[in-house]
Amino acid sequence: YAASDMSVSVALSNIPDIVDELKHAGATFRIARGEVVWDRYDGCEVASGELQTDIVRLVGHQMQKAWPDLSGSLSCEGGELVADMSGESEQGETFNVLFYFAASQPVRYTANISGVSPDIQNALSLYGFKLENGAYTLKGNSISGNAH
Repeated sequence: YAASDMSVSVALSNIPDIVDELKHAGATFRIARGEVVWDRYDGCEVASGELQTDIVRLVGHQMQKAWPDLSGSLSCEGGELVADMSGESEQGETFNVLFYFAASQPVRYTANISGVSPDIQNALSLYGFKLENGAYTLKGNSISGNAH
């Protein structure tokens, strides 16, 4: 299966399993100039494209923080489609999110945030982020939960 030169924009509120805090932020996820080649036995073989989401900026706005949009690209890793996005605020806060898509498996994700103030660190802890190697990390195996 192959798709090329695709452009997609999805309102995160339209994703049924997404957590309410993200659903109400009004964020979108966009792919531009995307290409994916998927083998039904081996999974992702070729992937490219530009990614962008405003979720971090919109959540930051709710917290009165000037956080960035995230941008990145699509790739393949071991048969999985990988969406890798990152951004950095003017205050030096860094954000990185990785999504892993594989056939017949839940979506896996890893989110890393570093350089944030103590009040934000406390909030991240409440949402399940754990301090690992100087960054607050959240890992899960579906968009709606199972975070650890």
